[in-house]
Amino acid sequence: IFPGGKWPIKRWVVSGFAKIGDLCYEHYGVQSIILGDEKDKKIMNEVVSMMKYPPVIINEQLTILQLAALTAKCKLFITNDTGPMHIAVAMKVPVLAVFGPTVLEFGFGPIGQKDKIVFAKVPCSPCVLHGGKQCLIKSHICMKSINPENLFKIIESMDVL
Repeated sequence: IFPGGKWPIKRWVVSGFAKIGDLCYEHYGVQSIILGDEKDKKIMNEVVSMMKYPPVIINEQLTILQLAALTAKCKLFITNDTGPMHIAVAMKVPVLAVFGPTVLEFGFGPIGQKDKIVFAKVPCSPCVLHGGKQCLIKSHICMKSINPENLFKIIESMDVL
């Protein structure tokens, strides 16, 4: 699970990542790995504090090769719209990516055969905000409206765990 990301506007809610990690453990016995680096530490700690089942935490500054090697060992990479999402795709690891303000037609999403994108269809989306800008309607509804239970149904349909 990679809950961080460069732009806050493109991050799913931490409680969602925590719930997904717990559901994967409860249904598949899969222990989550929470990935990030120094700048993601706060988000990672929030996710971990909400989880019932302790994950493995890797919050070190990894090289791209180290991140790729670690990612290659994963059965599924659950992430926001991030650079590490593309590393997982390159390593042929199934990706479940949560997208909010990004225009999917621009082709920024994962492209693997088993990859899935969760995208909230809300009236203001996509707004294409980047650079840490705040939500124009101040609600961040595109990311808050993505339900972890619905996301877990997608994981079940992926048949990768």
